[in-house]
Amino acid sequence: KDSFAPGDTIIVAVTATNPASAPVNAQITARWFDPQGGIFNEESRAQDFSGTQTVNFRIADPKGLKPGKYKLEIALNGSVVQMREFTVN
Repeated sequence: KDSFAPGDTIIVAVTATNPASAPVNAQITARWFDPQGGIFNEESRAQDFSGTQTVNFRIADPKGLKPGKYKLEIALNGSVVQMREFTVN
């Protein structure tokens, strides 16, 4: 989904796969940008990954998110690996 209402809770599920037999410690970061390009939320999770695992991040604003185009960056150990844009109407 790439369009949300101001009062929605937006949840992103990041799936990480480690094909190695030994767990690998990694940090996944979700960085949320507002319509003006400023970071308004950033959250990181460090954990041992083995096999395929999903990490969830979420945002919500009790007053409602301002309408506009937003951007979400997902970073693995500090390097951006995915970027998505979404709209709040």
